[in-house]
Amino acid sequence: MPATLAQPAITQTSVTPTRWRLDQDLVVSSRGWTLVVPAGFLTDLASIPRFVWWLIAPFELSIAAPIVHDYLYTFGGKIRATTDGNITAPGGYMTFTRSQADAFLYDLAAADGVWWWRRWLAYKAVRWFGARYWSAA
Repeated sequence: MPATLAQPAITQTSVTPTRWRLDQDLVVSSRGWTLVVPAGFLTDLASIPRFVWWLIAPFELSIAAPIVHDYLYTFGGKIRATTDGNITAPGGYMTFTRSQADAFLYDLAAADGVWWWRRWLAYKAVRWFGARYWSAA
């Protein structure tokens, strides 16, 4: 499956080498929404425990998909968003559910060319274990 997402510009932070800073706004479309993650957002990309890397490593899940997912989780689903028809959500922000955030991860990974079984495993992992990381903003 060919990748269709533009690769976000990120820089590894010097303070914490497992953290990455988004250098420019990341704008992606999925499920009828255009989602915006602002420049400066810090992410660890995909939070996959090292002991599972033999099966699926963080760098095998796209870059854009985990950034959007991390942003949604960090802010309890509240993100700058518009519909693809450019109708701005009230105040420019929309609040998505945890289930929607996980679905965005799956869909954006698919758009980025991630093999179906890797994105399925990632999706199932965040559905099963992600609740404790969801921030109720």
